[in-house]
Amino acid sequence: MNKFKGLVFITIISTITVVGTFIWSVFSEGNILKIQVLICAVSGTTGIVASGILQRKIAAQKLKSAQKLLQEKENIKQESKEVKALKIKLAKENEYLDRINSLNALIEESESIEEISNQSLKLISEDLQLCQGLFYLVKNKNELTALGSYAFDKSLDQLPSIEIGVGIIGQVAQMKRAFSLDSIPADFTKVVSGLGESKPNHLYVYPLIYKDELIGVFEVSTFENIDDEGKKLLETLSDKLASGIHFRLEKKRLEEALSKIKTKPSKESGDDSDEKEVIE
Repeated sequence: MNKFKGLVFITIISTITVVGTFIWSVFSEGNILKIQVLICAVSGTTGIVASGILQRKIAAQKLKSAQKLLQEKENIKQESKEVKALKIKLAKENEYLDRINSLNALIEESESIEEISNQSLKLISEDLQLCQGLFYLVKNKNELTALGSYAFDKSLDQLPSIEIGVGIIGQVAQMKRAFSLDSIPADFTKVVSGLGESKPNHLYVYPLIYKDELIGVFEVSTFENIDDEGKKLLETLSDKLASGIHFRLEKKRLEEALSKIKTKPSKESGDDSDEKEVIE
């Protein structure tokens, strides 16, 4: 038993000696320096790795910020385009309303149908870049007579009446529907449209309809195609002219009727006086 205890004691002492020697060797001056170098190396590597990760994060944030800024600039640019387009649209609408107001004033202030037809074509000529224009009024219910013009170098008296249903003008009058023609042949205008020697590329013909009653027809020619805004103006012109001329014609008929009524009693009274003279 005492022998076993001695053996255990010797083993413990040996272990302590080995451990102490190891600790001493580890923490000796040279080894401590090595450990410090190792720690610094590990710390440096860790710092480099951490710094690299941080730099990547910063670069990613910068890229994200740049992309966001570019997107905001693109949005602003797109909004600017939309605002510009809206301003252009509003400007066109204002120009259209100005033309309509001018047309209304023209119809009210004109002294004759001839003046209305001539001045109305002149009014829209600049907006639509018209080459020429002609206005026809219904006569005797089955034919059209030229009454007004724009930039037409011939006397309207030289133009023959157009029978409703014959030619483009007559067909538009009969169908009561607008018609347009592109790429007009060189000799087509002279024969059918009556626009003299000009050789336009586009022809637009509109009927003047008031409550399904045909009032007349007007035609205009251009070198360039008329856009939707221009066609809208022509449609409005057609409606305004139809109603304005209709009321002018009705006013003229009423004035003529009143004139006949006023002149009729005077004739009858004159007859009575003659009869009295005969009796006496």
